[in-house]
Amino acid sequence: MSARTLSLSSARTLATLALTLTAAAAVPRTAAAGPPWIGVELPANPHQPATRGALAVAHLYHHGDATGYPLRAEAVGMVDGARRTVRLEVRPVGPQGVFAIHGALPRGDGWVLVLTMSSGETSRASALVALDRRGEVAGVRVPQDSRENGRWIVPREATTAEVDAMLRVATARTVASADASNDASNDASFDARTAGLALAGLGVVLLPVGLQRLRGRR
Repeated sequence: MSARTLSLSSARTLATLALTLTAAAAVPRTAAAGPPWIGVELPANPHQPATRGALAVAHLYHHGDATGYPLRAEAVGMVDGARRTVRLEVRPVGPQGVFAIHGALPRGDGWVLVLTMSSGETSRASALVALDRRGEVAGVRVPQDSRENGRWIVPREATTAEVDAMLRVATARTVASADASNDASNDASFDARTAGLALAGLGVVLLPVGLQRLRGRR
């Protein structure tokens, strides 16, 4: 093989390699890596020391694999008619990508746990958990967008409007629970009054019968 033939072959190889590298660089990194995902476990397992007393347990994923990306947690609530934000503590527990969320929430009309993971400078995912006054779950939402006509579900960071909407869900559950408790209390009071009136009427009926028996003995 001549030197000219070797030179042409090497040039073709280099050109092919250059095209391959250029095509690989043109692929968006987010598409190649896949979207992040965040899941929430409630209530936290009270039998595991690492999660006992936690407000929730978060599970983070990079596409389909568990990952230990940074996680930020806070709670937004209504206390005495005023909006409050409480920063929560994030503790890694057990396997990779599992975090326990700890914090003390003042008694209010409802709270929203806002959990946001970061898998890059612009790639984030949030989970919103609405809690009523008793700490019971009123709703869970992972804000997301669909791509390629629904082929891909890509989560994203929650907006202020979405947090506010979940807070309304939490406070509405609190009001509904209070109304239900009041209705149950009123029903119980009504039943007690009804029973009292029935016993009073029964006493009126029994009294003459008792008198008749006494009269019969005389």
